[in-house]
Amino acid sequence: MIKDLVNILTPAYNGEKFISRLLDSVLSQTYPYISMIIINDGSTDKTKEIVEQYIPKFKKKNFNLIIYDQINGGLSNAINNGLKIVDGEFLVWPDIDDWYASPNAIEKLVNALKSHDDDVAVARCAYNRINENKMNLIRVDYPCMGNEPKNIFEEAVKGSQHFWLEPGGWMIKTKFLDEFIPHREIYQSRLTGQNTQILWPYLFYKKCISVEEPLFSYLIRKNSHSRAFFSNLELKIKQQDEIYDTFKTVLKSIKGLDENKAKSLLINRKINLLKQKYHYLRLAGKWKEMHECYNQIHDLNKGHSINKKMRIKNIISYIPIIRDLLLKKKKKDTN
Repeated sequence: MIKDLVNILTPAYNGEKFISRLLDSVLSQTYPYISMIIINDGSTDKTKEIVEQYIPKFKKKNFNLIIYDQINGGLSNAINNGLKIVDGEFLVWPDIDDWYASPNAIEKLVNALKSHDDDVAVARCAYNRINENKMNLIRVDYPCMGNEPKNIFEEAVKGSQHFWLEPGGWMIKTKFLDEFIPHREIYQSRLTGQNTQILWPYLFYKKCISVEEPLFSYLIRKNSHSRAFFSNLELKIKQQDEIYDTFKTVLKSIKGLDENKAKSLLINRKINLLKQKYHYLRLAGKWKEMHECYNQIHDLNKGHSINKKMRIKNIISYIPIIRDLLLKKKKKDTN
């Protein structure tokens, strides 16, 4: 571990439209000890060429920039491979299409961690939500946890309000990486990211400090064409199951977590994921699967917390003419 060094680990797949913005935001940082690792995840565009053009710019500022090539394996696979290379005292892992909103971002996150003993090993900041089409600010999301270190593991697992796992706005002390994530191996899935696998173990064992300033910008990207929207529904439906598998695997890997507590937390998240899955199944017109999903939610809740709106949607979807109209309306709205 190299003292004071911050590793910026970023998976990159076909990011030629975005990656310069991230690289420029790193170059603007006031913090002097930065080494950036780009995992080129089988890009077929000019991503690698653009990164290579930035290497002399980084060197001029005494920053390091390295690019590693791999066959396309997805975000979590790229991060999994990148973790083996990390050698700095601190680690951040922004996505390729996001960027640092302040030149002091890295410095402030490092200072937040350095100002506390090792009972605090995670720092997070507020971030800007940016609309991809107009590049305007949608809102600023604040952690709302104050300036004192807190244990926020349960908030993370439950997905509580004002909690998010978007990459880039988090920093960890790497001295605990091998202890919390043995062999630096995280659960890998093409349809889920890497943040749960890294952060949940850290948040279970250590406290988090918040910097309530928008130091990072997160790009909100949406599909604008109805064909793309409905073709993605199948992936979104499948993704909910893979997210659950990720949650289950990560919780199981955390030593010291009470088994009954883990089970309770997992049920809570499963209900939320099933509700999201129910929504996508309804949009896709998969009525049989939708009702099966509803029944799973009902069983897990013992019938108590399914809201009235969801009950009504489930009832009217049994009527063919109404469900056909609903599906046609949704397709029309996405045109």
